[in-house]
Amino acid sequence: MKKIATLMAEGFEELEMISVCDILRRADVEVVLVGQNSKEVESAHGFKISADILFDDMDFDSCEGIYIPGGSKGAENLKKDERVLDLVRKFDEEEKLIAAICAGPTVLMEAGILENTHVTSYPTFKDDFKGAIYFDNAVTIQSGSIMTSQGPATAPYFAFDILHYLGLSDEAEKIWDEMLFPILSDNESDGE
Repeated sequence: MKKIATLMAEGFEELEMISVCDILRRADVEVVLVGQNSKEVESAHGFKISADILFDDMDFDSCEGIYIPGGSKGAENLKKDERVLDLVRKFDEEEKLIAAICAGPTVLMEAGILENTHVTSYPTFKDDFKGAIYFDNAVTIQSGSIMTSQGPATAPYFAFDILHYLGLSDEAEKIWDEMLFPILSDNESDGE
């Protein structure tokens, strides 16, 4: 079973966290919600989500990858945490999956791993990526073992791209159909 650690800091974007983690779990990926400093973590819009484990108690070596959801405040909290930056650098050196969305890629920039790397983010952060090769029109950008995406609306698509990266393409296709992607056309939704 593949295992992904999702880093949760106060102010994370809940739709990006929950939709990606939900789709990964539907494919039987073990998704561990890791609280930065507390097991109860408040999201950007005031939801309190319980983490499975605290950062200092997590065995990150057992994971194929890490996922960093967005949310400006959440990303800022992660960027200030040297433990997080060291973890990102370690996963980069080991060429393990590092997936980040929205403001999340700014954490990777702070860790210093994006030089000459293809990246995207929520558009308002594009000027933060000096030295990286920025794309502002892509749902998912993959550069080696680093995957980035833009925001809440791209999160489900990002999850499917992560599944493909993990070698779970059959599972991704099955879940895609079961969840009724792509979204119904206007004719279908009107009952015509």
